Amino acid sequence: MDGGNLREDAPETFENRDSIRASIPSFEEAYLKVPKILNKE
Repeated sequence: MDGGNLREDAPETFENRDSIRASIPSFEEAYLKVPKILNKE
């Protein structure tokens, strides 16, 4: 990276998926559901 504050993307495997699912508002099959945060104007 050229002087930026960004890091390289690196895939990670989470061992305790049940713990992750318990901490998110909505989960359906293999997807996390999150609310929209951008307005299209």
